[in-house]
Amino acid sequence: MLPEKIASGLPLEDDGWTAWGTKLKNFTQWRKRVWDNSPAADKAQSYAINLKEQFVDFTGLKDSSRKIIDIGCGDGGIRKMLGTCRYYGVDPLLLENHDYDFNIVKGVGEHLPFADGYFDEAILNQVLDHCNSIDKLLEETVRVIGKNGSINVMQYISEPEGLFANTYNILLRVYLSVKKVKPLDTKMRHFNAEGLLSFFRDRFENVRFLKYSNYQFFIRASVWKKGPR
Repeated sequence: MLPEKIASGLPLEDDGWTAWGTKLKNFTQWRKRVWDNSPAADKAQSYAINLKEQFVDFTGLKDSSRKIIDIGCGDGGIRKMLGTCRYYGVDPLLLENHDYDFNIVKGVGEHLPFADGYFDEAILNQVLDHCNSIDKLLEETVRVIGKNGSINVMQYISEPEGLFANTYNILLRVYLSVKKVKPLDTKMRHFNAEGLLSFFRDRFENVRFLKYSNYQFFIRASVWKKGPR
């Protein structure tokens, strides 16, 4: 379900897909590097689970009867936290040797292979910074959830940092250099809280948000201002 040129691996010339493909490969390497079954990875996994639980509470979707599409679903870890919903996943990177126990399509959010209004809700969990075109992604998401649906976003943000954070980043770069580990650029763009909120308010009539931490932002948005396509 990927765009034809991407699926075939041919050189890309249009609309930034070449850069997107490069960063997707970097993300694959990053995932293998970080989720390596080490104690640090276990700690990060525990944090991620707690974060997802807080996000699900924010959305109000737990144990709902809604039909939900999770765009950029990864391994679908958020599904169990949602309880008794009808859950579908979309992701360009299907995990090797992973037993998917839910409906999943290999694809990208800018080209969703579903009929108009097929879903009730959408989840975009750490997706906006990795997608090629945010507006195309949102237009497609709005199309498949219909005029009464909501988009639920959890997004990493980068706020202005203090002395401690800046010092940590400098030391991290030095450490990676000494270890000869190449930093991996995996993101198409970065957000701060104000910019992300403004972006959604410009496009949706109803926007509810929570700045969960200096690094995580939750948004629930509905009623697309551009109207149905």
